[in-house]
Amino acid sequence: MNSPTAINTTSVVPTLVSVPANETWQPAGLTAPENTSLIISYQNGLWSADPNVAPSRYDAGGNPDIQVPADQTSYPITGVNSGALVGRYGADGTPFLIGKGPFFIPSENVSELQLCINDDLTGQYGGGLADNVGELTLAVYEAIPVSDGEGGAIGQASAVAPTIVNYFKAIQQNAGTAPIPDIQAMLNGASQLDEVANPTDTLLVLKALSGGTANYNVQKPAPGQTLAFPEDHAMHLKMGTEWYWTASAFDVVDEFGNPGRISILACMYKLPAIGTPERATANWSDQQANIVCHTVTATIDMQDGDSKLVRRSRNLQWPLKGGITQFSSPGDPFLFRCGPDCLSGTTDVMPLDLTVEDADNMRFTISFDCLEGFHAEHAHFMQQQMSEGSGEDMPGFYYSWPQLSVTASKPLVLDGMQYTIVGAGTGWIDHQMLMSAALVASGNNYTGWVWQFFNSNRAGASDAYAFTGSGFFSQNTPPANGAALPMVAGYYLTPVPPPPGIANASYSWAATPITASDGIEITLLQNKHYPVIAGDTNPAIPKAEIPISRQYSNIEWPGSGNGGGAGTGSPLGSGTGSPWFTDGTFNNPDWSLCSELPADYGPADAAPTGFGYLESVGFENASTYRTFALAFLNQESELKNLDVEQLSALVYGCSG
Repeated sequence: MNSPTAINTTSVVPTLVSVPANETWQPAGLTAPENTSLIISYQNGLWSADPNVAPSRYDAGGNPDIQVPADQTSYPITGVNSGALVGRYGADGTPFLIGKGPFFIPSENVSELQLCINDDLTGQYGGGLADNVGELTLAVYEAIPVSDGEGGAIGQASAVAPTIVNYFKAIQQNAGTAPIPDIQAMLNGASQLDEVANPTDTLLVLKALSGGTANYNVQKPAPGQTLAFPEDHAMHLKMGTEWYWTASAFDVVDEFGNPGRISILACMYKLPAIGTPERATANWSDQQANIVCHTVTATIDMQDGDSKLVRRSRNLQWPLKGGITQFSSPGDPFLFRCGPDCLSGTTDVMPLDLTVEDADNMRFTISFDCLEGFHAEHAHFMQQQMSEGSGEDMPGFYYSWPQLSVTASKPLVLDGMQYTIVGAGTGWIDHQMLMSAALVASGNNYTGWVWQFFNSNRAGASDAYAFTGSGFFSQNTPPANGAALPMVAGYYLTPVPPPPGIANASYSWAATPITASDGIEITLLQNKHYPVIAGDTNPAIPKAEIPISRQYSNIEWPGSGNGGGAGTGSPLGSGTGSPWFTDGTFNNPDWSLCSELPADYGPADAAPTGFGYLESVGFENASTYRTFALAFLNQESELKNLDVEQLSALVYGCSG
């Protein structure tokens, strides 16, 4: 039984409520301000209504193999899964199914909510509650009202299939002489969005199959429009795919005092479901018309040799399918929420807190801030100004915060272990919007890029250098071990001290462009094979060949010769990006494979002089992904939990 819990409606972190399996109806113990509705959603934990029947443990969705017969009326609800989470309002209320949620609780019912496992409460058909085991933890949030429009409250599922079908039909009608491949399969998949178990996953797979039309009919920048801060730090809900990408690294000690280091990569995306005209027709608000996703990986590298990669559970939130999202308004303190996870900061973003809530698998808040000497409004640099798209530029924008300081006031929990940050670490943040395919589809099986950033080791703002850049490829075979790509786009970053004699002035960044004419080559090394469903150990799963190390030539970098800073005329030299671990793969929101590896950087034959990340995109065979996507649409009605074993068996037709 839970004691009364007041919901802090000003917090971006959920309130947690526990529900044991062996107790009958339990008051949730929630209170909230007047006229404040709530959302309740499964967070973590496993339980069972019958430990002797397989599966012996399951989440709030209950046992997927056992539905309660209609004549077994001592269960709160018949016709649904045994062991599912159920609720009611007051002792005389009619029970209803909550399952994994999210579930909307009207303000007038908050204090009356009671919770229970869907089991034989009186022991009429067996052991009843006496043999139950386990407990669940639920997350409770304030139900944030939609910002405009209608179509249902956040946390309540709504019908979407007709609107999405019409959207894809409109894309096809405007495709001209270049019809979308597999359009009929896509329309069939879209028509099932209100019936399948995982509608948000399904729509993201559909968007991936639509290729360069994924941002069809969204609002584009006006001619001559430029970014204005702090307003444009906020998400642009009428425009296309947009994200905040954060990377960090820091020294730690675990709960036994063992030293090591951890790096965390997190990307929170906003992806439009439909275009702006279609929203008006369907009466969807901009908030409802955007899906928010959060991918997070943590690389643990301990001095005792214990190294591993921890991936966050999939976190996809679509308000029209019960998801929870939140966006700050332009000019307000920054907030970007994806269910239990969020980015929250000031009007100028920094300092910025990254909060991840994924039970004992991954739970932490880390804080990014400017180095001393930098003011928040001067701590980022522009890579691409707001553009409507011309030449090589794509509609969107791109700017970054290099050389950030990273701290945490509480230990991080990763894979059940607590880690305490020692001192301050280093970080980098990108804010980017890209409203068309990054590369025009060429028909080749492998079209992608390698990207990297590196922060120099530094004592303070005055020696905080950095560089970033990309190389691209498009070919029918994966880039071979030892293949060299030119770095065709990037920047050297050099700190510029404030003018003398001006009180409280800020450092800023001098950004020197890197182009193909600089002759920097990225040599791809140590190719390894990874399952296209990240973490799957089934040997029959298709593999992607991805390099994990890189060699750089003609880099201007501190220490590459007789000193100097990045891009400041220091002698050209070679350097190596050496990964912390051998695996940085994860699946994007659309299930395509990506790799992000934390890496040390150092000139040849010298100690590391910096830290960064090695990003690899497009190393999965495009034909293999299309086969997966079409099979996913065909088998979606059978995919209940979206675990890797299910995907292996149903999508690729193999089992471990």
